[in-house]
Order: sequence, then structure tokens, then C-alpha cells
Amino acid sequence: MESRKGKRGCRCFPLMVLLVLSMVMLSACGAEQGSSPNQLNDQNPVPASLLSNELNVFSDVSFPEGYHIYAVEYSIDAEGMDYYFFTLYLTAKGKPEEIITYLSNLVGDGGEEKTSQYINSYNKDGRVGIDGILRGTEMEVACKILPTTQDSYDYDYVEGCDIKLQAVLRDTNQAYNDIFENSYNVNAMEELSGYFDLSKITGKKSVYVRTLQGSSQITAVYNVENLQEVADLIKTEVKCKAMPEEPYIITLLDYGEISVSLFMDINNNAISVFQTQRDSTKSYGDYEIEQSAIVDLGFMPDQDNGDGRYIYRDNSGDLWVSVSVAQLGGEGDEVLFFKKLDKYDLAIWYYPEEQVFWVQVNNQDTEAKYAYHVSDGSVSDEWSNNGAVEAIFKEALANENTEDVYLGPLAIFSNYVNNTFGMSIDDLFQTAAL
Repeated sequence: MESRKGKRGCRCFPLMVLLVLSMVMLSACGAEQGSSPNQLNDQNPVPASLLSNELNVFSDVSFPEGYHIYAVEYSIDAEGMDYYFFTLYLTAKGKPEEIITYLSNLVGDGGEEKTSQYINSYNKDGRVGIDGILRGTEMEVACKILPTTQDSYDYDYVEGCDIKLQAVLRDTNQAYNDIFENSYNVNAMEELSGYFDLSKITGKKSVYVRTLQGSSQITAVYNVENLQEVADLIKTEVKCKAMPEEPYIITLLDYGEISVSLFMDINNNAISVFQTQRDSTKSYGDYEIEQSAIVDLGFMPDQDNGDGRYIYRDNSGDLWVSVSVAQLGGEGDEVLFFKKLDKYDLAIWYYPEEQVFWVQVNNQDTEAKYAYHVSDGSVSDEWSNNGAVEAIFKEALANENTEDVYLGPLAIFSNYVNNTFGMSIDDLFQTAAL
């Protein structure tokens, strides 16, 4: 058989650069952060606007070197309340005693005796709270200080403290409410409309921006009568991702750039809706996606990687499937499968017209790949940068319950598509091409 390495070999490249999601880094005055406009867009404030000079109530604070803003939040605990909360989240690199002393002067009385008490409380309890008035203002601030942790999703670890500065706002800027209204998306929850009124938010509303990921989380709480009955119906009837172990947490299928999770508090008849939105510099309130057969399976347009491509992200976070259709504007006709194994990443490209699979595993040190031709069951174009291809795949697939190192990855791919979408890989491509 004629070798196709020259034709397709260039399509296999390091897995971690595949379909990279562009994340915008935000900024504000004071502590270190990424780049973001410091001026508020009055006509269309977005979540990232919380870090603008006009809305960030801590923008005049010049934090010391080593302080990094990793999140910002605006919240109101219930409809009709006459005060609001603005919260800044930071990490501070350094000795806890020095950090607590600085914050005691910033929001506390700053006295030596009181500061010593704060430091002793931190050393004893592993945390401390400082309540007071922000220096140079009349603004009430509650400060909480914890040690940083190495497994945080929200920030890069530094040895020091995790700080929460929460200000109470009595007279709020309408732009805060506009951000929520411009961001909260009911289209992403259309399947829930028959179970409770999506227009009647009765509890907490908040906008939380992660500067590291450039994403935002919009939260809304609803009071729902007979929630036990409603929750059982939702879990039975609504399309959702794999259920977590917690019985009253549900994650809906992704809606384009929006992910939605529900927490149902049965005792208080309350549903908390959490919308994670990919880009905090965008308004998602009117965001809609075009419905199609592939979208009905849970795929979403992968707009970060051009037209004609759809992606399905498994709830595990370690697996996804992408379909590209040339006639819809994609780079070519292909189905791409990615799975994170124990020690390797596995990627399989399938080209339906040629009936060829390109299979690749890699980690930081090793990469290996081969082509499998469906027409005659042959393998070609074996290559690795560090030893025998067969041995590398055997090591990579050690915990995948497969014996054949060449057919095993194809079985993993095929079984996942069949079990998840109820069809073959070829039928999945045809569904996207409809």
C-alpha cells in the first residue's frame, strides 16, 4: 500500500495545542493581572467591566508587589434589598504576618495590639477576619485571610495568603445591574422553562469573573414550590451530562460558550443556577446557537476554531470529540477524538472519505503514531521519537482493558461514540453534515 505519511503526517501534532481555547486575561488598577480595559463601556457593560476604574471600588488601592487579583464579584442576596456586595479576591505572596499587618492597616484599626491578635488568630485557626472601614473612605469592608492552596482552580499557587475583600455598597451604580441583565442567558436553559418560571429570580444574583481563565460565572436563585417533585422530573426528563454523585446537582448539555449547572436545595425549595460563560468581555444575554441534528446530540459550534466544526466535551473534562465538515466551512472532513490517559494523551483523527484513522499518543517525553486503513485492515506510517511504536502504545494503553495496541484505540473511540450518541463514527459525521 502506498504510504500516506506525507499527505496526512502533518495533521498529527502535539495534543495540547489542538483546538486551543483562547482565554482573555483581564486587568485592573493596583495588583498584578492581565490586560483589560480600565474604562467602563457605559452602553454595554460586560462582566469584565467590574474591573474598570468606575466599578472596581478598590481601584484606588495600590496593593504591594506580589498581590494578584484573581477574581472579582458583584452580588445581591435577594430581590428588593437596598445594599449590595462588591468583592475582590487576591493572592498575596509573602509571609502571613506581613500580609496581615498590611491588611490590618488597610481595613482595620492598624494598632499594634489588634494586629498582633489577628496574627495569633491566623496562626491558631488557619484563618482570620478583619472588619472595618477602608482607609481613606467611609466604605465598610470585611476581609478574610486564608493560606493559599496548591489545587485551586481560580489562581496560580504562590506561597502566602488567599484574600477576600468584600465591600458593602449602599448606593449602587446601575451598571452593576446592567451587567447581570446583559449576561444572564435564558436560552441556555430553555428545557427548564416547563418546570419553573425562568423570569422570576427571587434570591441571590451575582456576577463572578475569573481573571486567570478570562471567564465569568453568573448565578441566579429561584424559589420553587414542591421542589422535590420538580427536581425528580428534571432529573428524569431533561437532557443532561453524566450525573455527579450528589443527587441534587445537574449539569445541562453545553449551550455553545455557556455551561449551566443546577443545585437544588430541597429543604429550602430553592434552585441555584450557575452559568459559566467562556469570555468575560462579551455579553451573553441575547446569545443563541443555531439548532441542528448534531447540536441535538450535545455538540456545540466550536467558534474558536472556525466555521464547520462542532465539539462535544465529556463531563469528565478529560475527553472530547470534534467533527469538522468541509462543506460547512471546516478545514476538511474529519472526526477527532481526544482522551487523557494515565500517562499519555490519546488523539485519533478519522477521515471518512479515505476511511483512514491516524492514531497518536504523547506525553512530555514521548510521541508515537500510526495510520490504520479500514479498507484492508492494514497499518502504515508507524513513527515515534523514542523507541518502538508498539511498546509505547502498550504502555499508554496499560489501564484501558485492551490487548491489541493497534485496534484497541479504535475500539475506545468507536465504543465511546456508540455508547454516548447511539451511532457509528461514520453516522456521527453524516449527522454533522446534514
